[in-house]
Amino acid sequence: MQQLSDILNSDLDNEEKLKGIENFIEQNYVEKSVSDENKNQTEEKYLAEIQKLKNDFENEKKQSLIDNEIQKCGGKNIKAIRALIEEGDIFNDENGNLCVDLSRIMKSDPYLFTQKSENLVGTGVSKGNLSKRKKSFMDYARKGAGLK
Repeated sequence: MQQLSDILNSDLDNEEKLKGIENFIEQNYVEKSVSDENKNQTEEKYLAEIQKLKNDFENEKKQSLIDNEIQKCGGKNIKAIRALIEEGDIFNDENGNLCVDLSRIMKSDPYLFTQKSENLVGTGVSKGNLSKRKKSFMDYARKGAGLK
């Protein structure tokens, strides 16, 4: 601000004062333009960073899909199963969705997955035999009680 006061209070004519003020404003308040080379370098840097972030996101999405598929199939150790997955096991279906085929690993290393077992309902005695036993038991009970 002192420079501006000096210009205004000087003995210069008005045109020279105006030029001095314009120079002062240009030096102190006008943003300096960035050279084209710097612009290109900055743009390339940001584009590379954006591409890196996109790749990281796609990688994370792929790993998440693999982990979810392993859990759906009953995988016991996600890291071990993930290490056995090959590129051929990961593919896109007809809708373009990413899919994982774990059947090869399930056949070669079944101990990495929980075995699906069918739960039996009841005691395992067939109904036909049960009704005969009930009838004969009831007969014996009546006979023992002296009712028949």
